[in-house]
Amino acid sequence: MRVGVLIPRLALGGAGRVAVEEVKHMRRMGVEAELLTLAKSRASVRVSLAPSPPLLKTSVPLLTSLIWGLLLRRIDVDVLIAHGIASIVALRMRRKYGIPYAAYIHHPNAFLHGTPLHEGEEGEVLGPLAKYPLKLLWSKRRLAAMDRQSLSEAIHVFTNSRVTLRNTASIYGEIPASVCYPGIGDEFHAIEPDPSVKGEVVLFASRHVK
Repeated sequence: MRVGVLIPRLALGGAGRVAVEEVKHMRRMGVEAELLTLAKSRASVRVSLAPSPPLLKTSVPLLTSLIWGLLLRRIDVDVLIAHGIASIVALRMRRKYGIPYAAYIHHPNAFLHGTPLHEGEEGEVLGPLAKYPLKLLWSKRRLAAMDRQSLSEAIHVFTNSRVTLRNTASIYGEIPASVCYPGIGDEFHAIEPDPSVKGEVVLFASRHVK
């Protein structure tokens, strides 16, 4: 099976790392997996064209692929796993090329459906598109409808925690969803605890960064 793991861009912090580790794990398991992004990167396969200026590496591919559905080319995969708002692109790919997809939600796109879950959520998800004048080029109502549709038409929806699952259900209603906790890199376990030391604990608040 050939799997494409689709993310909007690599500059998504922990969410991007989850996708990278997902691809690495599947490859170790013998699955033919590839990382797909909407923004130009030497470490990934692009779904759409991206010009050279750094700002446009995010804004133009998101506009053309996510919001307008342009410049999407066929990817040689059997199934897509779409992270975050990339589920809208996966929906367009299914309608255009018949490629089935599952969606992985790190946090629901609440900014499209009322009150954001946290400050700056729109900017985190859409990057430069959340600022004027680029914000004038897309419709939040239309994007919200596509967001709902992309989850309802997915084979399955995975969330990264029970909290996210509850938030997703409160926003999108009844959809086939379940929790799938993010994996961590093997190198994360490089530090071994000393069992002889009692009462001292080192806590990592991140699954990906030491």
